[in-house]
Amino acid sequence: MNLQDLLEMPTFLPPTRGKTIDEEPGTYISRKTAIRNYKQIGKFPLYEPIGEHQYIDILMSNGGKLVEGIIPSTRPIHHDEGYRIVFSLMFKDELPNYLPPDLQHSNVVQVDGVGTHKQFEGKGLATFVYFMLVKQGYTIISDFRHEFGGLKLWRTLAKLAGLNNYVVNILNNGEYIKDDKGNILSFNDGNYPKSKIWGTSPNEKHRNVLLVMRNV
Repeated sequence: MNLQDLLEMPTFLPPTRGKTIDEEPGTYISRKTAIRNYKQIGKFPLYEPIGEHQYIDILMSNGGKLVEGIIPSTRPIHHDEGYRIVFSLMFKDELPNYLPPDLQHSNVVQVDGVGTHKQFEGKGLATFVYFMLVKQGYTIISDFRHEFGGLKLWRTLAKLAGLNNYVVNILNNGEYIKDDKGNILSFNDGNYPKSKIWGTSPNEKHRNVLLVMRNV
C-alpha cells in the first residue's frame, strides 16, 4: 500500500454535515502562536497545489491534545501573515478508566472531535493524519460515538491497517473482543458484525464499544 493509496481514502467528516470547520470562529492563528504553542509533526502533500502551497503542515500542540493542519494565509481581522486552520483533531483530557493495562501509557490518545475544511473533504487528510500518528508511536482510541463520517473513517482504517503493519482492535467495556481461537481480534471491517460496533440506526449508541488503532 503506497502513499497515494492512503491519500485517496475517505476523510472523517465533521459531526454534522451542515457545519464545517471554515464556518467556525478562530480558524486562523498567527505565526507567533504557531511557533510558541505547536510543533510540526508532518506534511500532507497536495496533488493540486493552492497557489504556492504544495503541503498542509500538520502541527501538534505542546500539550499533545490537539493536532491541526494549516496553510499560510492572511488573517482576516488583523491582516497579518499567519495560517488558516483546515483540519483539526482534538483528544480528550482523560482516558476511560476501564482500559486494559497495555493501553494505560502516555502515547494513548482518545478522539474527542475532528473537522476538515470543506475544501479538503474527500482527499484523505484525516486518514493520513491517523496513520502518521500511529507510525510515530501513538495509539488512537475512537470516540464513544461516531457520526457517519467517523464510521467511514474507521472502516477505512480497519481495511488498510494490516497492509501497513498496524492493527485495529475492538474493546467492549474495556475487554478486547477475541476471535474463535481466543486471540485478540484484528478487525478488518469484514470479520466482526458492524452493528455491534455502531448499532443498526443513527439513534442507537454503543458507548462502551471502542476501536483502537496501533502498531502491531
